[in-house]
Amino acid sequence: MSVVPYSTDHFGFDGRGPEIHRFLRDCDTLKEGAFPERRKLPGRIIGVEYYWFERPELEWVLFKKMQVIQIVPEEVCSYWFSAHIAERTKGIGIYVVEDSAWLRSFSQRHLASCRHFIFQFYDDIIEVIAEDLTFGSGAFRIEDHPDVSYYK
Repeated sequence: MSVVPYSTDHFGFDGRGPEIHRFLRDCDTLKEGAFPERRKLPGRIIGVEYYWFERPELEWVLFKKMQVIQIVPEEVCSYWFSAHIAERTKGIGIYVVEDSAWLRSFSQRHLASCRHFIFQFYDDIIEVIAEDLTFGSGAFRIEDHPDVSYYK
């Protein structure tokens, strides 16, 4: 197992990560009034909207085809992954766990193209098993990003 940094301009880390503003849910990816004859989506977490002091506006990340999520308060996290991070890449804030035992512990039927991501936010560590990540700037509104809509 190794833990490698995932670098993006949309996430900053200066010893403590960005602060979570709100969790994005699958229902946030539907335009208001879309599919009125259908039951509303359950509100499953699919991403995070956050801010960090270096940027004046909100940022967000969506977990593409997320399968599993684990949210742990930073004060109780064991930081097990830090022992596997090269010293020169510590402080990135987002990591990918290669050859993840956690990923392998789940049924592999739907996980062939998924990866294990770790996010270090200010108060929470979020681990996600998903196919990929999509980042953006500003408050998340589906009207501004129709390409990430739940229904295509």
